Amino acid sequence: MYKNFASDLASGTKGLMRRVIVAFLFTLLVISISIYLSWKSFVQLHENATIVELTHNQLSKYEELLATIINAESSEMGYAFTGDTAFLLHLVAAEDSVYNQLQNIRSLVKDDPLKLERVKVLETLIAENFTALDSIVALQKTGNISSGSYKIYAKGETIISRIKQVIKEANMDETALMNLKNQKGRIAITQYRVTIILFLLIVIATIITSLITIISEFRKRALLEDLLRSVLNASLNGIQSFESIRDLSGKIIDFRFIQANATSYQMGSGVENSYIGKTLREVSPAIALEGLFMQYVTVVETGIPLNTEHYFNSDGVNGWFRIVAVKLGDGFTVTFDNITEAKQTKIELENNVKALKRSNEELQQFAHIASHDLQEPLRKILAFTDRVKEKNGETLSNDSLNYFDRIVNSAHRMRNLINDLLSYSRFSNTDIETEPVDLNLLLKDILSDLEMAIQKKNAEVVIGDLPVIDGIKIQLQQLFQNLISNSLKFSSTSRIPIIEIICKNHIKADLLHNGSGESNHWCNIYVKDNGIGFEQQHAEKIFQIFQRLHGRSEFEGSGIGLSICKKIVENHHGKISASGYPDEGATFTITLPVIQKQFVNN
Repeated sequence: MYKNFASDLASGTKGLMRRVIVAFLFTLLVISISIYLSWKSFVQLHENATIVELTHNQLSKYEELLATIINAESSEMGYAFTGDTAFLLHLVAAEDSVYNQLQNIRSLVKDDPLKLERVKVLETLIAENFTALDSIVALQKTGNISSGSYKIYAKGETIISRIKQVIKEANMDETALMNLKNQKGRIAITQYRVTIILFLLIVIATIITSLITIISEFRKRALLEDLLRSVLNASLNGIQSFESIRDLSGKIIDFRFIQANATSYQMGSGVENSYIGKTLREVSPAIALEGLFMQYVTVVETGIPLNTEHYFNSDGVNGWFRIVAVKLGDGFTVTFDNITEAKQTKIELENNVKALKRSNEELQQFAHIASHDLQEPLRKILAFTDRVKEKNGETLSNDSLNYFDRIVNSAHRMRNLINDLLSYSRFSNTDIETEPVDLNLLLKDILSDLEMAIQKKNAEVVIGDLPVIDGIKIQLQQLFQNLISNSLKFSSTSRIPIIEIICKNHIKADLLHNGSGESNHWCNIYVKDNGIGFEQQHAEKIFQIFQRLHGRSEFEGSGIGLSICKKIVENHHGKISASGYPDEGATFTITLPVIQKQFVNN
């Protein structure tokens, strides 16, 4: 039983509906077949009855026809022997009646060619018979009744015999047909009775089967309720179900507990099963005062689920709870769990984030102020060094001049380092609003700014079809300017520098900012060069601030340019990575979202 129950539970509601539909269709099929068989038997009975009635009518018509013919012959004989004209009137009436009866018989047998042919034979014989009778009447009128009357009488008797024979054959055929149809009718009645009996047996069997199925479903439902109760009790969340209590006007005034799992009792202050049948106001009067009651009423009245966090400090409960309520009939089911620890952790985390944000702001402010404060001593160092060299340059030894040159170079490096620190601090600001930026136009401006450096290196820069993306224009300009400058700086002396900037997986500009583009679309931009490259193991290191793969004597710089690139990409919620091989070049892959709105909303 439990195995079948587990199978039924796995199939779920669909399996139950499938069984109900199959049972309904089977019952419908049985009823349809029974109705069809009953209808067929009824039609057969009706056809047999119609044919029997038609046959009976034909027999009657033939008998009437024969009687009329005999009556006509008797009238003719009476007129021939007596000369009384009253017999002649009867003869004329009989002739008219015979032809009318023939027309009636013809209408009855018009659909049967054989019977219709027999009627034609009768018509011919009757016409010959009336011709003979008319001849005798004519002889009587002229007074020559004895002359040739014997032959006419003999001929009339022969025709009458033939007419009787044809009518007899017709009666025999119709009688045989009527007997056959009566036999079929009896068979149809028997079939109809058998069909009714079978139908009743099938109905009884269907009722018994349905009863067994219902009993089985009740047992399974009981097992399902036990299983559901065990699942609910095993849940770590509190689960409760309520039905609405309404006043005479239909307004919800309270809710009654109809189900509560064990966890809900543990989270509350009640003893297990002590809530069932009680109202919500009885168990937790404070809910109505805290406004949660009206939120439950809204769930029932509108069907819109409730998902909220609520702080309880009453009815023996103290802490934060996450509450989810959904409509259930004319009531609702609510699940809740104690999130007090998570809430406290979240509050602490939010406080830490705020403190970290303040710390970052203070650090950026400190870096900005410190960098500006450091600029003044450097300016004085460079100024006084220049004055000493101008006034006393001729009296200084070569070593002293060398020392002064080193001081000046160190001061310039210090100034560049401070400027880079200022740039890094400036690009840490993410509060600037974004705007659609056409990267094709942006790169055109950057190449114009770097025209002298590109010509000096005799480099070739290839720009592909780039998209329009949301971004901070000045930061994106600094990003690509740093990357192109980096490729020019680390170009190989053995070949012409080639820098290629292309994009893959992007939407056309006219689809992005008219509301039809996908808000979660990303584009991959590749900046590729054929410079000196680097070992792949250093791919992460080159983005770290002040990290250098080469000495200052080989390549100038502070080692902060790529760190700024990474900061700008992160400001745009993207990702940058590098790959390279020594003396083959490097490729920087920049992945950026096309639209920043989704991140602003989040």
